[in-house]
Amino acid sequence: MRFKRLALLFIVGCAVFCANAVSVAFQIVQHGDSEIRSSSYVIEEGLFDFFFGKGIIISNSPAIASDSVENDASFFEKSRQEAWEGGVDYFVELTADFSSSNSTNPDADLLANLSSLSYKVLNVGSGAVLGSGKKIPPASSQFEDKRKGLSDFAFGIADDIYKIIRR
Repeated sequence: MRFKRLALLFIVGCAVFCANAVSVAFQIVQHGDSEIRSSSYVIEEGLFDFFFGKGIIISNSPAIASDSVENDASFFEKSRQEAWEGGVDYFVELTADFSSSNSTNPDADLLANLSSLSYKVLNVGSGAVLGSGKKIPPASSQFEDKRKGLSDFAFGIADDIYKIIRR
């Protein structure tokens, strides 16, 4: 009986060491506004939904509005450090550039208010850049539900990030 308990304990212990899950942390830095737009939260939500659906552990640092590109590096470095302390595998830097100068509704969650979204995927431990990219949203008139258009755009970005992580 004692042998069976020891064997079971050994098997459970081995299973813990064999269990491996990928974890991703990200942060959105927003340009073009002094306050965080709700569109940034829609993008966050899309990333959470995509990665959760893939079985990836995901976390984020709060979105930040930045007035200069020089400040972005310090924001990202602080968040990457927090991800490292949390044992996260990958960190994604997302920069959302908003421009509502030609928008009919600048406060809405519209794809038309987003100029571009760039991303950079880093290995948290080494800080090495694994991949990066920048996407300009398609014409938002093709989407009936404007918020869904923004969410679908975020899913496209998440899919690109996922391809980099799975290499």
